Amino acid sequence: MGAACERGNLMPAYQRVVKSKGAVGFDGIGVTGFKDHLKQHWPTIKVRLLAGE
Repeated sequence: MGAACERGNLMPAYQRVVKSKGAVGFDGIGVTGFKDHLKQHWPTIKVRLLAGE
């Protein structure tokens, strides 16, 4: 999970989703909204992912 949370792995994945105009997720957040959501919540999300939550 640590490797998956590294910026070098996340950014290319995110860019592929943006390029393919990825669909809205189950949470209703689109690509643009997701970027804004991550800017605000990434530190907490990362801690929870690494804790196995």
